[in-house]
Amino acid sequence: MKGRLVLKVFTVLTVITVGVTAAFAGGRSEAARPAEAERADTGGAAGGRFTFTDASGATVTLDGEPQRIACLTDICTDILYELGLEPVAVKPGELAYHPSFYGERAAQFQTIGGSFMEPSVEDIAAVDADLVIGLGGVHDNLRDALGPIAPLYTMRPSTMADSIQYLRSMGELTGRAAEAEAAAERFVTRLEAYKAQSPRDKTVAIVFAGPFGFNVNTTDGPYGEMLAEVTDYPWPALSTTAFVAYSVEQVLAEDPDVIFGVPQNEAGLLGDSLNTMMEDDPLWGEFTAVQNGQVVDGNDPLIWIYGRGTRSLSIVLDEVMTRTYPEVFPQPLR
Repeated sequence: MKGRLVLKVFTVLTVITVGVTAAFAGGRSEAARPAEAERADTGGAAGGRFTFTDASGATVTLDGEPQRIACLTDICTDILYELGLEPVAVKPGELAYHPSFYGERAAQFQTIGGSFMEPSVEDIAAVDADLVIGLGGVHDNLRDALGPIAPLYTMRPSTMADSIQYLRSMGELTGRAAEAEAAAERFVTRLEAYKAQSPRDKTVAIVFAGPFGFNVNTTDGPYGEMLAEVTDYPWPALSTTAFVAYSVEQVLAEDPDVIFGVPQNEAGLLGDSLNTMMEDDPLWGEFTAVQNGQVVDGNDPLIWIYGRGTRSLSIVLDEVMTRTYPEVFPQPLR
């Protein structure tokens, strides 16, 4: 294995990076741990009250199983898809519209205007939601405004265990505990199967890249943690965010065998390929991944960065393993 390098974390002051940092803020603090929903014995399977603590530490109470769930964050969409449910409203252009999720069906969902950081409360009120799911550290400030409309449940997954527990909690809340357990088991079984067969002798990096430089996905998040189980993934948790800014020299010191890039332009949109973006850098040609044609471009950030649920994790796992070890995994495991 290649040598390990202790890196100094530095700040990248761009709108894109701020958005990614906000999405992964919180690290592994105990306040971010998802709690199991507790059902009070007040009315049977469909009529009971649920009380639980969300990612912000707020106590949330529901009078029954939520039927109309509005998603402000993509892990909500991922979980509902795994449970066989549909959100009543989503942010436009997000994970719900991806062909690996609801695809064209998502066009029938109501949309929530405003920005990701400040979604429209009026649009949420208009869909008559009985539960709103947002991202911890981003949407907590909506709690008071949403108070007369619907309870707010914030999620902030920092680990694979968090992603699974949020899935199970939502299964309990919606009366889909069996579906949640089945989805969790599918993911865990898949990961263990890859782990058992993987040589783990190739270095991999997930790189969120653009004019601002490189942000590498570390093990302080579900994706990096997952890939450290099945590959040589030398990007340890160094801060309270799953993406850490690295220079080209620092990434080259580890010299990944395969680089999975999410290239973005100055507008924050999916940009040119990573090879095109980096072609003028004199160090780029020194990377083993570049020399061997192992720079994988255009990975969808909706899945590779923002999904974080068991379905998104499984999609990433399949692509990484079939590209990194094609001789062992010519096809995704089933």
